[in-house]
Amino acid sequence: MTPPSRILVEGFDDRALAAVVRRAGERTVRFLRCPRVRVNIYGVSPETARAINLAFRKRKGPAGILSFALPGSDPEGERGEILLCVGTVRRLAAERSKTLKAMLSELAVHGMLHVLGFHHGSPGEEIRMAALQRAIGGKISGGRG
Repeated sequence: MTPPSRILVEGFDDRALAAVVRRAGERTVRFLRCPRVRVNIYGVSPETARAINLAFRKRKGPAGILSFALPGSDPEGERGEILLCVGTVRRLAAERSKTLKAMLSELAVHGMLHVLGFHHGSPGEEIRMAALQRAIGGKISGGRG
């Protein structure tokens, strides 16, 4: 029997923001019909995001999102971790005239796609990933902001 997909969300001070992130992950799994996925999504501080961004991407500053597909074969399905820095995402949302919830949802979907093997390294991949994000994105529920 196939275990159901699981999206674990931790480290968010605001339960409403955690719920937005969880729903975005669940929407992605349902849309792509992924029967077995184990993804942990963590809210991290700017300091943690900065350190991990430098260590893994060799870029200074805190990234809004970092996604890691965990290697290897797992009988429970595809696995990964997503780190979201709410402080950086808040700034990105303001720059793009979006609500924080909408930006978190968009980035959670983006991270889920990376964990599930989608990338945007070439123009074709970028078009496909953007189309998937739009299709999965849907309406953000739970109020404004």
